[in-house]
Amino acid sequence: QYLAFYHVAEYFFQAVAEDEAFKEIEDLITRPSFSPHRKEDLRRFYEKIKKRMRNQKENDVWDEKVGFLLCLKKYIPDLSTLKSSIQTIDTAALDYYKTTKVSFADDANEINFDSTPDEVYACIRNRVYSVRNAIVHSKDGERLKYEPFKHDRELAKELPLVRAIAEEIIINCFLS
Repeated sequence: QYLAFYHVAEYFFQAVAEDEAFKEIEDLITRPSFSPHRKEDLRRFYEKIKKRMRNQKENDVWDEKVGFLLCLKKYIPDLSTLKSSIQTIDTAALDYYKTTKVSFADDANEINFDSTPDEVYACIRNRVYSVRNAIVHSKDGERLKYEPFKHDRELAKELPLVRAIAEEIIINCFLS
C-alpha cells in the first residue's frame, strides 16, 4: 500500500521538475532587461542552466527528492487541507508524526505541522522518501531497513500520511 500511494506522487516528479526549470529559465530570458548580447546576462542564464542540470542524473531523470518536494508544493499548496485529510483517515496520526521518528528509516524524523510551510514540506518529503527507500532498498547488512513482520505495525502508521498526499495530488493535479 505504501509504495502504491508513493507512486502517485512519483508519477509527477519528472514533469513538475521540468516545468519548474522551464519556468525559471523563461522568467529570466523574457525579462525586458535581458539581452542575449550582454555577457553578464548570458552568464546568469548559463548559471541557471548549470544549477538545474545538477538536479538531473545522467539519464535526464530529475533528482527524486527535488521532484518530490516540488510535487508536494505544487499539488498540496494548502497544508491545512493535508492535515484535515490525515485526521480524517486517522485522528491520532498528526500527534504520532509530531512525536515519533520512523525507527527503520534514515532521515524519517518528526513532522511538526505548526512549523513554517517550507519546514513542513521538507520534513514530509524526508519522512516519506526515507520510508520508501527503507522498503525498496532493504538489504541484509544495512543499518536501517524495513523488515517485514518486525516493522509492519510501524509502517501501518505511516499510511495515513502517504495516502493523504496521494489523494491530494490526485484531486489537485486536475486543478492546476
